[in-house]
Amino acid sequence: MPEHTSKDTVGPVRNPSLDTDPMAPAIEDRLDEIRSLLERMLALAEISADDGTADPERQALQQELERLRRQIDLLAEQM
Repeated sequence: MPEHTSKDTVGPVRNPSLDTDPMAPAIEDRLDEIRSLLERMLALAEISADDGTADPERQALQQELERLRRQIDLLAEQM
């Protein structure tokens, strides 16, 4: 079996074209924030899909998902 090296590990995906762009740090920060918001949205969707979640809770979760989507849209517009 081949040995695994450090380059075999999965880490943040970087866009090489951003390395020459002076706006790259700001763009990377926004992408990281979007990634975090998407992870939060996934967690909320999983909670909402649970059979034990009541309808009022689902409505609140849906409102939060919509708020997070708007936040992602705002971040995307800034890029």
